[in-house]
Amino acid sequence: MSTRRYAWLLMAALAALAGCSHSRLTYLADGKTGYAIRCDGMMTDWSACLVRAGRMCRKNGYLVSYSDEINRELLVECGTAASKE
Repeated sequence: MSTRRYAWLLMAALAALAGCSHSRLTYLADGKTGYAIRCDGMMTDWSACLVRAGRMCRKNGYLVSYSDEINRELLVECGTAASKE
């Protein structure tokens, strides 16, 4: 196999291990909009989901509606952290 092919395989393997976080706009149980966030990859930990939620909601903060640390899934509502405390 050529050196170039090995390089591509190595990059693909590293990308699969590193993982990433995915988010999508969704509706919460009360009908409000929120974000469903999933953090995949063997090298991605729970903090990646929390960081992603912070980036999605920015300075408005967020309220966690659902969390599953084992499967690394998070459901958040933006702009409600200060008003729900």
